[in-house]
Amino acid sequence: MKDRWAQAELNHLLERRLSPNPLGTIHKYPRADAFAQPTASRRADRALKLTLELFDRHLAADLSSAETCA
Repeated sequence: MKDRWAQAELNHLLERRLSPNPLGTIHKYPRADAFAQPTASRRADRALKLTLELFDRHLAADLSSAETCA
C-alpha cells in the first residue's frame, strides 16, 4: 500500500471494482513499501500461491469442460 510504483488512485479503483466479486479476495499489505523486491519475496510467494489457488478453484472446472469439447 506504500509502494511508490503503484498509484494509490489505481489501487482504490481496482478495490472498488473487484471487491463486490465473491470469487476473489483482496489482500492488502499496509506496511509494505514495495511489492516486487527481493526483500518482499515472502509477499510475492504468498501472492502467487493465492492466485494459483484462485485459478484452481474457479477455472479448473472450466478448463476440464473445454478439453472435452475440443
